[in-house]
Amino acid sequence: MKIIKLLTVIASAILMNSCNQNKSSKSDIAHQLIIPDSATFGTWNLSNEKNILKFSDLFTDDFNVVKLETSIECLVSNITDLILFNNRLLIFDAKQGSILIFDKEGKYINKIFPKGKGPLEINQITDYAINHKKQSIDIFDFTKQKIISFDVEGNPLSEIEFPYYAREIAIDESGNYVVYSPDIINKYKTIEIPCGLFLVNEKAEFIRKYLAFPLPNAYVQPIKCLSGSGNEITLVSNYLPGVFEIKNGKVSELYEIQSPTDWLNSYTLSNSFGKRHLFLFSNKDGNTVTAFYDAKTGKTKTVLGLNNDLFLAPIFIPDKYISEQQMVSTMTAQDIIQSFNSIKNSNHSDLVKHFGSKALDKYKELSNSILNNSNEDDNPIIFTFNLKNE
Repeated sequence: MKIIKLLTVIASAILMNSCNQNKSSKSDIAHQLIIPDSATFGTWNLSNEKNILKFSDLFTDDFNVVKLETSIECLVSNITDLILFNNRLLIFDAKQGSILIFDKEGKYINKIFPKGKGPLEINQITDYAINHKKQSIDIFDFTKQKIISFDVEGNPLSEIEFPYYAREIAIDESGNYVVYSPDIINKYKTIEIPCGLFLVNEKAEFIRKYLAFPLPNAYVQPIKCLSGSGNEITLVSNYLPGVFEIKNGKVSELYEIQSPTDWLNSYTLSNSFGKRHLFLFSNKDGNTVTAFYDAKTGKTKTVLGLNNDLFLAPIFIPDKYISEQQMVSTMTAQDIIQSFNSIKNSNHSDLVKHFGSKALDKYKELSNSILNNSNEDDNPIIFTFNLKNE
């Protein structure tokens, strides 16, 4: 799986240091959207602020900031997934092929990493999901065709044979596995399972198919398609033109995407959090488009970016977060030091105009606590945002 994080926020003067393509004046800084892996990085000038969604529209202002412990045994090279579960931060680092576990204060607890093909060992983390019924972290190892369960401290608990070619898994409220296998026909005993989405029980016995996909005649670059766990699982597939919700043993279409090719770009990822909100990131014609879905009203809103009017700094939104009323996000220590220093040297009256005085005041508060106690080689900074109830 190739997971690319998108930086979706109206950025500060970091652009002036990060990309020489744009020689904008300070008055233009607040209109920039950073797409770090795009060829147009730092060059997209947004003029219509009506298309910008503010952080304060979604989250309360009582967000938490956590500095992860930094030591030789727990260095994080890349955050692919980040899940908050039972007061533990679970960080999947794809470069290391490991899941690092920290407590909610950032203290290092343990690491789940490849050890071999013996009992209760993993050889590869193909995908993983939270099992709310067992209160465990369930890891699918494609090379062993097994699922190995760990507790939140990183200790192995049990394993089961899992004879399916899963690209991704999720786990519903009953402990059943939702399997996403869009391009391979699976078999369970004498049952042929078509490409698509299907359900197996906690013993890996086939229950039913959800969605059947036509057998593809060409390979499609995989994206992160399944999101969530328990009774909040969302699917957006690069093989289908719809956005689907798996809930109470049923699949329902939330809405249809105009063209499924929107999801063929590797920048694409899908996220869901809370009972009301769904974000979908799609790269169209070099520009990132965000579809905002309100499950309460059933309406969608397309925006060009997120304006961090809580504390100014740009934010990476990871492709997994589980807590229904929280979003967990991250920035590298190097990026936050650079961006905060850039904000410090920016025209503050212009920043207040676009982001508000509260955001500038919060930036100053965080700047004192983070910049004075961080080195660029430190582990990432974790932010936890609380979703508004109304």
